[in-house]
Amino acid sequence: MDAICFYRVARSIETAAAFSLKYIQADEKKKEHCNDKCGVSVPQQLMMFLRSCSVALRCFRSPRVSIRVFSSSRSAGKESALDLDSWKTVMRSQALREESHSQSPSRSALEDNRELVEMWHQAGKFVPRNITDEQLQDLARLATRSAKKKYLKFLAIKESHKISKKEKQERKKSHTETFKESVKEEDRELKNTFLLRFWSSSADRVQSWRAAQAMRFGQPLVYDMSYEQHMSRREMENTVAQLMESEGWNRRAADPFHLHFCGLQPDGAYLHELRRRYGSHTWDQLLITATERTHLEMFPQQDLVYLTADSKQVLQVSAMTVSNIQKNLS
Repeated sequence: MDAICFYRVARSIETAAAFSLKYIQADEKKKEHCNDKCGVSVPQQLMMFLRSCSVALRCFRSPRVSIRVFSSSRSAGKESALDLDSWKTVMRSQALREESHSQSPSRSALEDNRELVEMWHQAGKFVPRNITDEQLQDLARLATRSAKKKYLKFLAIKESHKISKKEKQERKKSHTETFKESVKEEDRELKNTFLLRFWSSSADRVQSWRAAQAMRFGQPLVYDMSYEQHMSRREMENTVAQLMESEGWNRRAADPFHLHFCGLQPDGAYLHELRRRYGSHTWDQLLITATERTHLEMFPQQDLVYLTADSKQVLQVSAMTVSNIQKNLS
């Protein structure tokens, strides 16, 4: 059954409940006449009808949508529970969405997916509260409903982790500020010691100088960035995270490589994600070579050693941990 049919069922249940309340307030003579005729009171008949209708609706209930059940007694004709407003709001929004979609076939898939996520959020499903246009585009590429649910669940988990991490950082920041306020003014001054304090800004200058030397005299290390069209959004994000980690370790090394990001398209997803994570200002100041030229255009082919899992030649890279120095082992 579609959303319009369920909306009609809800209206029928509400009408039946109002009908039962009307009969509860009627004459005792009419009640007795009905009892003598059918053997069951009018409120009991309506409660049996409501229970039969609730069987069809039971599997469509969500944690945030509560169906109100009406109970009646001969002494006090009051409704005991609540209303169908929340449930009807969700069903009505779905019906209106389907009607508007049928009336305007030129609507974009982006708007349809956004309304779908909002409707699932109102229905109490585990979906993210905020979703970007890029995530909606990735959602529109998924063909099956189960794949969309799985992707939205992944985004919801990611959003919850991000919120909890932000709250933890805010608590840590407030704790640090409270601790600094409790410290006396004289304790904040530098202590008289024979040890030289090495500031983080000095470490940044040393690392930048080494990276600049590597760009001129260092060994080139090339990354082929021309595979973004063969990767999903999640794979691309994981690759960018690994590239950032390798760049950080290389920058802090005593003898760093000269990193080359070859095949990096100006309007590609790789460059967009790198700029988003680094920041445009930091990305422009990185001492690496980022170009849209291929690795074959940058270096002679005979000077390249291309590491790939599809190669027929096997290159053995050994890893060994020993506690004592032993010569002539490798």
